[in-house]
Amino acid sequence: MEIKIRRLILSIWAFIIFAIASVIIMKPVYLTLSSADRREQFVEELYDQMLQNDFTQRNSGIFGDTDYKKLRKIKQSFLYLWNLYRTKAWMHDVIDDESGWEDYTHQAQSLVSAIGTLHLMGETRDLNEIERFFNKTVLLPQGSAKFSEYYGYVLEAFQSAYEMTNEPTYASMIQKYMSGLNYSVYGGCDMVAFDNNLLKPTENPIFNIHEFSSTMFCSLQMFRYTITKSYYLFALHIYDKIIQSRSHGLHQNLFNRSNNQEVFGMLSFDSNGYSFYDNLIKLNLLTKDSVISVQNHMKEIFEIIAQNFIEYRGDKAYLIRYNKTTRENIVTLDSFLYAGLIKLRRDIPPEDVYRYGQLSEKLMNGLFEFLSLNENGLPPKSAKLVGDKLVPYENEYDLSHRVLEVLFIFYRSTHDKKYRDAAWKIYKAVNASCVTDYGYCPVRVESDGKVTQLHKEVSPRVYSGFFKLLYLIFGDSSLYDFDNWIITSNGHLLKVWSDPSTFIDADVFAGASRLNVF
Repeated sequence: MEIKIRRLILSIWAFIIFAIASVIIMKPVYLTLSSADRREQFVEELYDQMLQNDFTQRNSGIFGDTDYKKLRKIKQSFLYLWNLYRTKAWMHDVIDDESGWEDYTHQAQSLVSAIGTLHLMGETRDLNEIERFFNKTVLLPQGSAKFSEYYGYVLEAFQSAYEMTNEPTYASMIQKYMSGLNYSVYGGCDMVAFDNNLLKPTENPIFNIHEFSSTMFCSLQMFRYTITKSYYLFALHIYDKIIQSRSHGLHQNLFNRSNNQEVFGMLSFDSNGYSFYDNLIKLNLLTKDSVISVQNHMKEIFEIIAQNFIEYRGDKAYLIRYNKTTRENIVTLDSFLYAGLIKLRRDIPPEDVYRYGQLSEKLMNGLFEFLSLNENGLPPKSAKLVGDKLVPYENEYDLSHRVLEVLFIFYRSTHDKKYRDAAWKIYKAVNASCVTDYGYCPVRVESDGKVTQLHKEVSPRVYSGFFKLLYLIFGDSSLYDFDNWIITSNGHLLKVWSDPSTFIDADVFAGASRLNVF
């Protein structure tokens, strides 16, 4: 009996020793699990819990329709890009001449564009870091041609960051930059030049008019917050110059009836001009229809596009650009945003709602065909319409966010999962083909299906557009809703005015939307 008791005691002690040893051995292993891993496990459990609820519950309250798994991956990709660029940005010395200006402006746009996306993803960064970077330059806006091209974009990005975060630092930086702004800030620009106080085009005037509209957005928003008349007057001045420039070498006036035949004979839908028109529509939404004349001309533009620039193929539709040299109908990836703009319009007459609704749905059917042209999931920049089929034409992708914007608009409008699936397919293709040591790069798909990386870096617009729209697509549908926010053509979020403004001089803006931007 004593032997049995002794064995039992030994067994108990052996178990205790084994348990203690196990804890000692396993503790370092447990500690190697980072807090990020534990948070990820929590999110996985929360996501599984969400899936157990019915559709109604998941689209309301705390759960909403957020896809936490995909948001986490999108955030990881963006932070990879952000950390590479914020490190590279500080490799520059003080910029005091034109030699380092081009790379500097690229870094400047990248940094400021990242602010809104970081805030959207719940990330915070030292605001002084951005401010210190911008203080590295001693160049004034005047005297730098390249600065004029980038100026409107940075102002718009700072304005978006201020409205998303309510941080006064951004407002003070906007005021600082705009304090040195005068009517000749765009003098000497590569795209548009002033001559005798009039705008005259040099190479591609529509592109810079798009930049003008970015500066105008910021001016109007600053006027809204400060009621400082100078901001308002500058916005009017920009549009006054655009109106005057119509008779100085820009494309034919689309609304001059005598020129319609010539214009339609060209059938040249210009992507950059479309960006400017996109911003005109967003201007109307931003100011809650304060600019009535622009609203009236938009109706005419929509009808002209629907009647003259659309090709139907069964249940599909395409907005085409005719190449006079090759006699081919070209469909661009960006052109499908027209379907999303139809969804955003508030002023479609009741008798036209069904017709435009059908057109937008057929354009989306065309988009899904367009997105399936490459097996790897990368959408081409453009395609040829040959009979009833699309064939890749410019088989390159630069991470353009406009295709994501139209998918975002349609998902928010319908909550159909196929729009999220299409966006996710693009994201996976980009991660598989566009990642470099510098972040992400544009690519070309060769005839044999292989992918060639074209440049080491993408446009800074990726920071404000591509990842931001991806995050919005898979985030809760109540996040930055259409009633209170717009997305500019540069991919920045701006807050819609709470009430229509009585200060807007509609007569000054009246001619702006009559530009032929095709």
